[in-house]
Amino acid sequence: MKTVILCNRLSRLKVILRGMTGPLRYICLVEDREGFLIRSYLRERPDAQELPRAQLFRECSENFRKRYIEFVGQLNARDHSLHWWTMPFTNKNPLATELCRNTAHFLTVVDLLRSSPEPLIVITDNPDLAAQVEVWAKSEGVRTINAVKVQWTWKRAIKEFTPGGAFFALLKTLWIWLKVRRYRPRKDDQGEYTVVASLFHTQSFAQPGKYRDVYFGRLVDNLGKDGEKAVVVGLFQERWREQLPKLRALRSGVPVIPVEAFLTLWDLLSCGLEALKAYLSPARIRGPVGIDGVDLRCLVSRAIREARRSGNFFMTLRVFYCARRLAQTIPMARCLYPYENRAWERMLILGIRSASPETRLVGYQHASVTLSHTNFILGSEEVGVVPLPDAIVTTGPVVKEWLEREGNYPAGLFKSACALRQSRDGQTQPRQRGQLMNKVLVALATSLEEYVGTLVFLEKALASSNGYDLRIRPHPTIPLQSALEIAPLASRDFYSPSAGSLANDLQWADVVLYASSTVGMEAVSLGIPAIYLDLGSFLDTDPMFGWNEFKWSVREPSELIDTIKSIEAIPESQFKELQQKGRQYVAAYLSPVTSRGLSTFLEA
Repeated sequence: MKTVILCNRLSRLKVILRGMTGPLRYICLVEDREGFLIRSYLRERPDAQELPRAQLFRECSENFRKRYIEFVGQLNARDHSLHWWTMPFTNKNPLATELCRNTAHFLTVVDLLRSSPEPLIVITDNPDLAAQVEVWAKSEGVRTINAVKVQWTWKRAIKEFTPGGAFFALLKTLWIWLKVRRYRPRKDDQGEYTVVASLFHTQSFAQPGKYRDVYFGRLVDNLGKDGEKAVVVGLFQERWREQLPKLRALRSGVPVIPVEAFLTLWDLLSCGLEALKAYLSPARIRGPVGIDGVDLRCLVSRAIREARRSGNFFMTLRVFYCARRLAQTIPMARCLYPYENRAWERMLILGIRSASPETRLVGYQHASVTLSHTNFILGSEEVGVVPLPDAIVTTGPVVKEWLEREGNYPAGLFKSACALRQSRDGQTQPRQRGQLMNKVLVALATSLEEYVGTLVFLEKALASSNGYDLRIRPHPTIPLQSALEIAPLASRDFYSPSAGSLANDLQWADVVLYASSTVGMEAVSLGIPAIYLDLGSFLDTDPMFGWNEFKWSVREPSELIDTIKSIEAIPESQFKELQQKGRQYVAAYLSPVTSRGLSTFLEA
């Protein structure tokens, strides 16, 4: 009988393997300290074979991506409703929930068990994945040993066994409402407004008395200067208590109002009751739930339960009530919002259209996209079902053409404009290349898993070389220390952390390495060579996928120095030609801000 062992503790695995003889295989699906300890232990066993996770993921990445998009698209087509769209997994984004990752890992485990009779050890700490493997294995006659230990905390217990998540979300919203309700404008029937629905971050209020929209930037400033009747409404994303005093101190030409200001007590009560109803309702899924005959009902049911028991369910659903009251209070010609096909965006669309169906909704694709941004792609069966805006404005023609070609969107939906979040004007001169490319900047982003994988990759690639000055720039929201606590590094002497601005780092760098960060694109726009670190994720994370004119890629640490040296060896005339192609590509991807580009938002 075939055997699969799921485990995240070395001590428990040693007990399980005691007395077990014969060859066995193992695959590590986590990047944490315990996972590294288990791998080190298994590598000392002569009968244990480690399966190449990165290679396996690369081989099936594109096929999985397409199958997953269609899978969730079919679920959406069959089960769509207001409550359904509130759940984050319905947008397919692998960063929104763990359903995408769990599905990829589960299908990999199934393929491995079907391909060989040898026992398989799966190093994972995910109880949902372990439960799905158990259900499938039972139906296939595969013996399962599930030794995944769940770390219980009081927060997890409250969410699992009580509606505490929704209750705390209700209290938080009520508290914000009490603080901001005075900002709600009186009903205005004198002309229609342009409403910018955005997200408030701490950097939105970085300058005293001023508001700087993180997504729409100069467009909001122009609306105030041009005399356009406009208002910004936003959702607090973090540290809202810090933002409130800065909001009160604003001296902005365009009113800036938290969306909670439009709520009524009846809205709060109704939203709370809806969240409680969802918490108490069992997960119901119509039709088959699987990919290529492999049943995934356990994973999907757990994703539904996770979504409904989280306070995020209430926080997302309240956007529907906010948007409906907003549309009832302010006559809107159009509403602009940052488009990523997220749950809150769908609530915004449904809320506004329920009260003001004539309002034109315009989404803005505001940043780079990768093949891992599956939230931007629609399944063939969900077109006409998923709530979409009337138009989507892109940062430039590169993304517009890709989404039109691959996204399954209605014809004529996309308009190309400009990259409002970028400061470049396209007039800067490209960087001059030095004789040696020994100043290496690494830009981190996305996830802790990427941090750990990149650090391990770089140590193997450069720790033994004295010829390179390595500087690591973490993402502003993910501290480097979190990765250093779990990454199995022999030392930290092979790099230095960034201590300055991005502009200073790019001015310093000869070459930029990235795994998902758009800093690679920033580098190319300045004429600095960029190298993509392909860490073997189950989805491609390269923002410049499919283009290699002034970008290189490496899969193994041993390839990095050779790649840098090959760039150094490019003749000067050819290097300048590649520089120019890179700058042209980025200008088409993230088009510079122009008057014509700004007017597209109001004409779309």
